[in-house]
Amino acid sequence: MPGRRRRIKLGKRFSADAMKRTGQRAFLALALLGLYLGPPLFMWQQVKVVRHAVSSASATREISVLDYGAVGDGVTDDGAAFEAAFADAFKHGSPVLIPRRTYVINRPLKITSGMVIRSTGATLTHTDSTIAILSARKADAWVIQGPLTLSGTRTEKGQHDTETGLSLAGCSRYIVDKLSVTDFRGTGIRIAGKPEGKGSGRGDQGQYAFVSFRNNTVGLQIDEGTGAEYNLFTLLSFSGNETAARIVAGNNVISASNVVDNVGGLALTAGSNHGHGIFNAVNINHNKTFNVHAYNQLNGYTFSGCHVYGDSPTAGTVHLERSNGVHFFGGIIGATVINDGGGTNVITNTFVPGPRFNVTGNNACSLYTDTLFDRDRMLTWADTHNALSHCTTPQPEPARQRIQ
Repeated sequence: MPGRRRRIKLGKRFSADAMKRTGQRAFLALALLGLYLGPPLFMWQQVKVVRHAVSSASATREISVLDYGAVGDGVTDDGAAFEAAFADAFKHGSPVLIPRRTYVINRPLKITSGMVIRSTGATLTHTDSTIAILSARKADAWVIQGPLTLSGTRTEKGQHDTETGLSLAGCSRYIVDKLSVTDFRGTGIRIAGKPEGKGSGRGDQGQYAFVSFRNNTVGLQIDEGTGAEYNLFTLLSFSGNETAARIVAGNNVISASNVVDNVGGLALTAGSNHGHGIFNAVNINHNKTFNVHAYNQLNGYTFSGCHVYGDSPTAGTVHLERSNGVHFFGGIIGATVINDGGGTNVITNTFVPGPRFNVTGNNACSLYTDTLFDRDRMLTWADTHNALSHCTTPQPEPARQRIQ
């Protein structure tokens, strides 16, 4: 028994010593393994971190059309290269960069939701007079940031076709900034009324700034329908167009802009949901046929602080035809105002310099004028109306005071 107890004690001591030595050896082995494998594992982890960083950066970096084979020599068709760049931009959520060159695009380029197109002075043109260069349909929250020029095929007056610079339908919450549309046989920018946009409401539409329209058949066209309402435009310039703007849908606002030296100025046309738009601080001058032609506008239009000049009694007219509630106030009118076909319209608090301002038309007596003045006096209703014989019930004369 004593011997047995001794053997047990020795066994326990041997087992403890062996376990201690085994643990030391295992620790040493793990240490050596760490020294051997540690740097590669660390490097692999760093590679994963770098890859993640590169991936994140690539998701936001600009995609240049030049990297996809675009030449930009004004001759080669770069449409395929642009399509590839646009597709990758949509896939990675990256902005598209268009460096300053002239690119021929003979296919419509589709703008998709969330896309950002940034140009550093590029020109996009084509040789097909039947297509749009850029188009967006049911696209939400996209941006065009210029300077960018869209150029059509119109080389002389009277050339008409269906080509368009920028064609939109059913878009919302988008921005167009520093864009020039020129020489289109159809329309520079066309906004369709249907389908309606995907935004949070009817007031959630497009915003335009620093946009110029030159030498187009129609510079800006806004079709009838709710989907074309509630757009905001500022700092626009129209020059050399056959018609500067043709607007049907209501509730559009144009401010701080020039509509000058076109054949026709602003054509406000009837539609299913028309009128009740606003022009504020707009120069509407020297357009050859009409400065403003409102046709069958039954819901009114507001012209606030606008300057309207015609070059003769028959050129650059303000023609209010079968319209109601068109109101000019707080600006200058030096043009013939024609009030035709029924309807009551108003001109108030307006400076009317020179002999070119007069009121005529077969319904001149329904044009209400108040607080009009020329260079040295307040004008009476009789002073402003040429067609007095048509009026059976003249407007009441408010108190007038001669300007001293």
